[in-house]
Formats: sequence, structure tokens, C-alpha cells
Amino acid sequence: MALKTWESTFEPLLDASQWSEYNGDEYVPDCGLLKQKVGRRKRKRLRNEMDDSSKGYGEDMYGAGDFDEAPIKIRCSICHRLGHRMEQHKVGPKNNPNRRKRGNSSSGEVDLRQVEVHYPLSAMAHPDYPLLETFYDREHRAHLMVDDGEVLSPLRICTHNPLRWDERYAQYIGRAGFLPLARLVTTGLSMFDNAALTALVDRWRPETHTFHLPCGELTVTLQDVAMILGLPIDSQPVCGNVQPAGWRDMVELIVGTRPPEPAQDAKDKKPSGVSSAWLAQNFTECPHDAAEHVVESGDHANLGGCTYLLQVWMWERLPIGRPDRFSPRVWQFEDEGSLPTVAFLWRNVRAVTGNAGRRYLFYTNELDCIMQSHVTWEPYERHKILSMGLSPLCTRDMEYWRSVLPLICFYIVKMHCPNHVMRQFGILQRTPPDTTPTSVALHKIDRRKQHGARDWRDVHHNYLVEWSNRAQTIVHGGPAHRSGPYREYLRWLHDSSRLAIKPPRVAVAAENLPDSDDEDDLVDEYDQITRHSRQPERAPLHNYIVFVFCHIVYSFMVCT
Repeated sequence: MALKTWESTFEPLLDASQWSEYNGDEYVPDCGLLKQKVGRRKRKRLRNEMDDSSKGYGEDMYGAGDFDEAPIKIRCSICHRLGHRMEQHKVGPKNNPNRRKRGNSSSGEVDLRQVEVHYPLSAMAHPDYPLLETFYDREHRAHLMVDDGEVLSPLRICTHNPLRWDERYAQYIGRAGFLPLARLVTTGLSMFDNAALTALVDRWRPETHTFHLPCGELTVTLQDVAMILGLPIDSQPVCGNVQPAGWRDMVELIVGTRPPEPAQDAKDKKPSGVSSAWLAQNFTECPHDAAEHVVESGDHANLGGCTYLLQVWMWERLPIGRPDRFSPRVWQFEDEGSLPTVAFLWRNVRAVTGNAGRRYLFYTNELDCIMQSHVTWEPYERHKILSMGLSPLCTRDMEYWRSVLPLICFYIVKMHCPNHVMRQFGILQRTPPDTTPTSVALHKIDRRKQHGARDWRDVHHNYLVEWSNRAQTIVHGGPAHRSGPYREYLRWLHDSSRLAIKPPRVAVAAENLPDSDDEDDLVDEYDQITRHSRQPERAPLHNYIVFVFCHIVYSFMVCT
């Protein structure tokens, strides 16, 4: 019977007549252990000495503590240190008695700051990667996949169908400098590859506003914005006073149509603006006999986005996820204000098909193995672009392409940091790059919480001053790019940031592994893992080879 205890299955004796007779001691429950509490009992199991032993304190049933387990090591998800949880960094009403309770504001309004969870605004360096900060890394997709072992899916791209174009809009949109972008959108955009974009976004670091790749840092600069979309740069920032109260009156004043009021005694689902569905319903077509002021108000309803900017930027610079490109169609507009931009070259491409999850895994592995020679660092210098007759807006404000400045749109402020990606301009990258604070406080501002009236010109006054002084923050040209100093920069970057999403499955040097008779034991292990998975992954093996090679080089340098 004892041997059958360890079998994987057993046949129960359901007939009580087959049970063996028991002549041992009788056990009676101790009523003193019964917990007499009001309400429903939370657990049915009675706790005893074994539970105390499993916590790492007290003594086991033998009285000597020989079977006590070691305490579980708790790691904070904010500072990544052992011994405490993330709640220690929170500041709330429980540990701040001077805070007023929610709803007790003297003005009769609810102070939302009293119920928010505040994290420290000071930068706290990551214990393993000095360039990263724990405030950003605790919810970063790369941290969740590498450190926590989570399996994440590709992100979903939110898009809107553009409204039907009317040529009478052209003069008003051209007056604002958006005509090249409007022409690009109305002629049709190619399909997005959400798997490739997700694999790239996994490498985005808010600390530097750059993508951290094994080949170096890359980012979307003002040069890319101008060359791909043809948007003007040297102008006034989009900022001002936001007044949600009476927003329907303002919409009616601008576009001539009033959004519908919410039902009586119903919560207003749109407390501060119109929806894209309402715009599509009311501004799909411009009436043929519309007056001039109606046409001018109708062009305000056209929508655009920046996901396409990132998609074309990735296709221009990285070979990963790049589709087959056919000969572009003939540009049908000849006036100077409607000339094409670089994005037009990617109008006629083959649509990417297949399982998005498998493509995402493939793209992630490829980005882990990307090298300097794979990147097109200066894509706009090729002959095909120089000879295509670009819109003058693409190069009009080129003197500001290397300005370190804040990009402002009402409550949003994001720093433009070209000093981290000087190789994209053909200039030698400094090691380490000049530090540009990206401000944790700015990253905490969320649109979902901005429902009250506020003048963002006062909130972002300092950043507006920086924007007005953009001519004084230009990173002027230095020595041309050279491979030797850039290798020094790469060594610094590899020691300071997380660059691999698919780290080596074995973090031990080959000579320190247990010996075996098979010379290809590591390859066999890799083959066994990939054989039972959905598709092979080359990045873990590639990164392990790099790890072993660096270990050999370091050992050689120490010996010599």
C-alpha cells in the first residue's frame, strides 16, 4: 500500500464494506481552537503550528524549528529592492493625517489631489541599469516581459477613417501649413503593422525619449516630422485656456452645428469635447451650395494622427517589418503648396498578413539582434528623395531640427532630445550624451484627469519660454561620425540600459556549466526548447553567444 502512495492514479474504495477495520486512537476536535466571530467565516481551515512554521518563524511540530522555511523575499516593483512592497512609496490619507477627507473642500468642490496616489517625483536610478529610472520601469513592457516573465500581446492601433475630402477645404488648410499632410491622408494611407510597431515601442524609454536598441539610440526627430509629414516647425505652440463649461456653445460657434445635449438626469459621456463619430455623422460631405464661412468651418473637422509617422519612420530606418515597396503612383497635384513628402514613397506597399502574435515574436527577436550596419542612419540623403520634388515645408525649418526643446500641446509637454541621436545627423555621438530631464511630473499628467478649467499657458510658462528661445538650444555640428568613438558609446549604453527583450536562457559562461559527453549540449538544449514552442527564437541564443564572447574577451584582457 505504501508503494501505491506514489502512483499517479489510484482507485478509491467507494464501498464501505471494503474498508479495513481501524482499532487505533480516536481523534476529537479541540473546541478551543474554534474562532467565535460575528459574520460569515472567511476560511474553513483551522490554523495551527504548521502555519506558523511556514511563515519562517515559530517552531515546527518537533519543537526545534528544524523544518522552518526561509522567509519569502519580497521585491518592490518601484525601486526593485528587497524587503518591502510598493505601498511604502505611496502617500495617502492613511499615513498623512493632515490631509482633508474627500469632498470637504471649502469651495464645495471635490479636490482630486486628495484621493490620488502620489509617487516620488525625484529620479531614482534602477539598481541594474543606471540610465533607467524605477518610476518608469515598474510598468514598462520590457520589465514585465524580462523580469516578471509575462507574455504580452501586440498593441492594438486606434485609427479613424478620414472624412471625405472637398477641394474647397484646400485654401484654408494650406493657410495653416497642413496641406501636404491633408493631401497625403486623402490619397490613402498604407496598412499599419501593429506587431512591428509594438516590438519597437517596447524599446521606448521615457527617461531619454529614445528607442534603446543594441545598435544605439534612435528617435523620431523634428527632421522626421518635417520630411515625412511636411508639418511646419517654426510657429507658435498649441497651448491656451481650456474651459470645459459651455464647450457645446464653442463648438457651435466654430463649426456651426451644436452637439446633442445629454438626456435629462443622465451623466454627460462627453464632458469636454465631441466624438469622432459625431464629426463623421455631421461633416462627411460639404454641401455643394455651402457658403464660404460654412466651408471654412467644415475643414476644422478633418482628423489626422501620428501613428503613421512612426510607421513610416520605422520603414525608412529599420529593415525589420519593412514591406515590399512597389513603384509609387504619379502625384496628381502640381501646385507648390500640395507637393509630396517622403511618406508618399510608402503609399504603394504590399500589405502585411499573417498571425500578429507570431510576427510580434519574430520582430522582437530581430530587434534584439539588430546591428549598426542594418540601420539606415541618414535615409533622406539618398538620390531618390533628393530628386522627387519635395514640398518646401519639408526643409523650410531645418535649422531647428537639432534643437533641444519642449514640444507643447495644451497639457502635453514632451522633450525633444536630438543630443542622444546625433548619428542620425551624421555627427559624432558624445559619450555619455548631455542629460536632458524629461520630468516625471509631466509624465504623470493624464488627459483622463484634466476635466476642470485651466490655463495651460500659466502651468507650462517655463516650457513656453524654452520654446520661444529654441534658436539658442540648437546642438550645432561637431566632428563627423567615426566608428571607434561610437563603439565606446555602445559599451556605455550596454552597461547602462536594458537592450535585450529576449535575454540568454543561460546566464553562466560555457566553461562553468556542468560537463557532459555531448559537445553540442547547449545547441541541443536550444533545439529542445524551440522544438516544443510555436516558432524558433534566435535572439536568446544570439545573446548568449555575445555574452560568452564578451566573457572571453574580458578574461583575455585580465590575463594580459
